[in-house]
Amino acid sequence: MMPKDNGLHIFQWSTPSKAQSIATVTEFARSDVLSNYTYADIEWTLRHTRKAFDHRIACVLEQSKSSAEQLKKVSVVDQFCDELIFIFTGQGSQYSGMAAALYVTDPEARAIIEQGCDFLKIHYDIDLLPLLMVSSEENDRCLADTALAQPALFILAMSSLELWKKTHIVPISMLGHSLGEYAAACFADVWDFNTALELVYHRGRLMSSAKPGAMLACNIEQSQLTKVLGSNWQERVDIAVSNAKDQLVLSIDINDLSWLCTALEEGQIRFSQLKTSHAYHSRSMDHILSEFKAIVANSSPKMPSFLWMSNLTAVDITTEQAMCADYWGSHLRHTVRFDDALSHLVSRFPSALFVEIGPKQQLTSLIARKTSSVISWPNNEAIYTEKQWFSVLAQLWCYGFNVDWDKWNPTLGRRAPLPGIALNRHSFWAESYRQKLVMTERIDKDIAAPIETLKGTTIDVRYVWSSILGIKEEALKGKDNFFALGGSSIDLLDLVREISNRGGEFTVSEAYQYIELAEMESKVNNKPDQNAHKEKSPQVLPFSLCRLTTAEQQQIAASLIAQGETNETAI
Repeated sequence: MMPKDNGLHIFQWSTPSKAQSIATVTEFARSDVLSNYTYADIEWTLRHTRKAFDHRIACVLEQSKSSAEQLKKVSVVDQFCDELIFIFTGQGSQYSGMAAALYVTDPEARAIIEQGCDFLKIHYDIDLLPLLMVSSEENDRCLADTALAQPALFILAMSSLELWKKTHIVPISMLGHSLGEYAAACFADVWDFNTALELVYHRGRLMSSAKPGAMLACNIEQSQLTKVLGSNWQERVDIAVSNAKDQLVLSIDINDLSWLCTALEEGQIRFSQLKTSHAYHSRSMDHILSEFKAIVANSSPKMPSFLWMSNLTAVDITTEQAMCADYWGSHLRHTVRFDDALSHLVSRFPSALFVEIGPKQQLTSLIARKTSSVISWPNNEAIYTEKQWFSVLAQLWCYGFNVDWDKWNPTLGRRAPLPGIALNRHSFWAESYRQKLVMTERIDKDIAAPIETLKGTTIDVRYVWSSILGIKEEALKGKDNFFALGGSSIDLLDLVREISNRGGEFTVSEAYQYIELAEMESKVNNKPDQNAHKEKSPQVLPFSLCRLTTAEQQQIAASLIAQGETNETAI
């Protein structure tokens, strides 16, 4: 659980349209509420007193920083998502100190990090904790070693999942990029954490023992390889990764690297050499496969609790594959078909939100090619992890997922008078000159007509509300309160003025009295009270309130007359 007193505040707005969302935040930033009220009061008011609409916008603010700059970094979402998909980053995204903030801020994540580092320390005399906690050039050089990088990335992924578990949002599917598939398998209970970590350690150890090789990221399609590299290119080059149709990673023996670079340059293909010492997912891994498959078999993989998308076959993994040593051997040796697997996920789950989990934003740009519904965490090692996590939660809320804010960032505040929802303004251009000539006579008559001619007609109060509040007419309900929908006192004056312009007799005091839509419509149009009885009450005849009989009353009156009182006075 994140600490309560962290100085972070989540501001969230809900409006009928995207344009109104942006305009609402803009007007909010221009107002003086940020200087007149505490962030806690503003956060509480926005969270607990506003009606929900179809469009959401949110941002995470720190009380100590400039509010104007922070409000520029809002999350604007065009659609709601009802499913979640985890994408696990692979090797190459690691950096020293990548788990430090997570270790400090969340006890469950810290427990996983300590468990993994203690396991490797006890069984293999490897001390990963300093590499995960301290950022330095020396530690970065250490993490360049595959034998250390792979278990370090696996520990970070599994500790990050501890936060996701507490959201109670379960992914509909998962996809791991090479090493990342082991995080998916562990999350699906194929192995427990220690067993999976040991397997990942041996995987990295064996891969680093292969003969030297190189990997080149190239902007080229597979169909172009024969033209650029020659008809026999497959005898020397392996396609290690297919990240996109035009983004391949080629693996090659170190002795053939010069030939490959020359061929790509002559073919005018853009490429860059990756910072690896070996040619992964290539024939150079063949000699380690038998030993690795034996280790997998001894790990006793179990039936997965749910399936994920394989980056070896680019379709759902089967229970047999998940439990088979041969699958994990082929997974290490052959092409990572990330592009095909991702395409299948987007096609099958078009309303899903994709979440990249890893130390850097490495795959998000590839996912964004196929869907706009993608977020990543962490996405910048320079930002404190707690704020990163709250930014993810804010984006989840914007995409339509339920977030228990009282659990993550409980706020004690009170209602503050904040600006309402921005109007949904429209421009209406004048008609053509010919149309104006045709309409001139009728328009002149309408303008000259006295206002009395409008009286007695039915006034569309719902339309007036819609034009002033910027809310679609069909979204307005009879019990809606004008102020609860974001209307202000100034808006109410405009409403009364518009009703008067349309021939209605409606005062400001009546507007405050009949503030709900249905009752205002009835009042403005003089409709009968819907709650009134349809049948008249029975007539009650006059009756005397005196308990004296008629004879007693006459006796008292006669006595008063005898004493000199007149009959009228006695009566």
